[in-house]
Amino acid sequence: MDQDDDPCVTAIRELFPESLRNLFSSSQPRQAVLFVAFKELESWFLADEEAIRLVTGCQDYAAPGETARGATKTKLRELVRSGGSSARSFNEISFAKQIASLFSPERACNCSQSFAYCWRRFEAVAAVNQKSVP
Repeated sequence: MDQDDDPCVTAIRELFPESLRNLFSSSQPRQAVLFVAFKELESWFLADEEAIRLVTGCQDYAAPGETARGATKTKLRELVRSGGSSARSFNEISFAKQIASLFSPERACNCSQSFAYCWRRFEAVAAVNQKSVP
């Protein structure tokens, strides 16, 4: 995330103990990278067709070319209802827990430019850190 002055990022950074906050500082060589998805995280879920089909039961779901467009929470609610869920309301946390173990970053990269960007950055950071571990 390169919007270090964004209030959301600052708020997330403040959740860490003070002793760890300097890890994310841009004024010195970074020891850690903080990734924050701050808009429509659900669009990333919608990018993995297979996981959406499994969680919602909606077998005819096809991800659009770019999932970041549109009202994603509304779309997820519709998919859950059309898949036959008896849930009266859509719970974002519950849905996230359900899809987490089924979600494939590789599949999601195909239908979400923002997820692909974040995932590639994450992989690059992980590769660099892996090389520095003895």
